[in-house]
Amino acid sequence: MVAINEIGLPKRLEDITRIASSDLIIGDQVGEGGYSIVYSGDWNGTPVALKILKTKDEEDEKTKRKVIRLLMSESQMLKALRHPNILQFLGFIAENNVFGIVTEFMERGSLYQNLKDIRNKLKEEFSHDIKKKILIDICRGMTYLHNRNPVVLHRDLKSLNVLLTSDLRAKLADMGLSRIFQPLDGNRNRVMSVVGTPHWTAPEVLNREDYDEKADVWSFGVIIWELITYSKPYEGKPKRDVIISVKRLQQLEIPANCPEFYRKLMKKCWKEDSTKRPTFHQLRISIQKYKYDTDCNLSLSSNSSSCSLSLNPDNQDNSPPFSSVLSIN
Repeated sequence: MVAINEIGLPKRLEDITRIASSDLIIGDQVGEGGYSIVYSGDWNGTPVALKILKTKDEEDEKTKRKVIRLLMSESQMLKALRHPNILQFLGFIAENNVFGIVTEFMERGSLYQNLKDIRNKLKEEFSHDIKKKILIDICRGMTYLHNRNPVVLHRDLKSLNVLLTSDLRAKLADMGLSRIFQPLDGNRNRVMSVVGTPHWTAPEVLNREDYDEKADVWSFGVIIWELITYSKPYEGKPKRDVIISVKRLQQLEIPANCPEFYRKLMKKCWKEDSTKRPTFHQLRISIQKYKYDTDCNLSLSSNSSSCSLSLNPDNQDNSPPFSSVLSIN
């Protein structure tokens, strides 16, 4: 058994709220990740989500310590973050060889699961306004992370880690792989460690090159693609082939009926030169200004687009869209 006082927790975790298991009622399983299982629950009358580490008796102590440290790292990160579009952290559990974190409960689950349910006709397709709102919420949360001092990279931004409330507000979750950048000699450190899920990961990360916060922008482009197509990125491809495709800059195919605005936005997020990718602030402003005709027909059943796009939101001048915010040429 690995005791909580044996894993060398950072002192900054000492003031994080410890929640007793006796105060929790565990409900149904609502999700599962590589190293944890997520349950719905109740904490003294408050609906919560419980992310419990998978720890098997046959695992060696080194492996157990590694996953526990990863959970504690996520706890430490979430505790420091307070934003409407970041999942709210409530506390962590560490007793009787059970380790986990407690967060607010997101009724609609992950964006990934919602898109899967839409594909399977279990939920209605998102309206254009809902898609736009989800993307703006993601941009707000990511802008908050990237504007912190020091900068915080998410490093695992994907639809699985975007959670939705009952009214479809989006919040960022799963900060276990997030990385804080410390300034060095007036410049920002860059990292080379390979993390994240290859389907959403920027090529510079998979190529083990230096990367910074613009790697998260590439991942956001994949989320845009998911919302537009309701499809899984690189569906049917083995993981090894996905990695090769991304490394070779073989981008996801954008359907012919994709609105031109989103086509150009994805291409901007997928620039090979990461310095030419937009910031999340620029992306948010651009998406907020984007307007489209209400008869724009882009759905799972449509084979062609009958959209008439309006990219000049105010129609008050003849300046090109995003001229002061983001060039999408």
